[in-house]
Amino acid sequence: DDNDDDATETATSPATNPRVLCAGEVLFDCIAADAARGLPASELESTGLWTPYPGGAVANVATALAKLGTSSAFAGCVGSDDDGDALSDLLRETGVDTTLLRRAGVGGPPTRK
Repeated sequence: DDNDDDATETATSPATNPRVLCAGEVLFDCIAADAARGLPASELESTGLWTPYPGGAVANVATALAKLGTSSAFAGCVGSDDDGDALSDLLRETGVDTTLLRRAGVGGPPTRK
């Protein structure tokens, strides 16, 4: 419908005027290896028997849209640390507009529970 296109084109954003704005979470899903089976969560981190995978439903949608050729933007927050840098870089590298991505303040560890 032409009217829908006109409405989208008249909307403005600080950056590229994406077709879809995705607001929510981006995170690492940490998946334990089989060798870690039975270990309590308190011991798992120190063993290194887990692998971080970038995820978060909203970030996954923004990334999938960009890969399919639909301009998308992500609005959310990441930490001011190496993990935050990696997640931000990954979104940008896949073509997601990160103008509305914010950084959490420095000073505390990330949430892990």
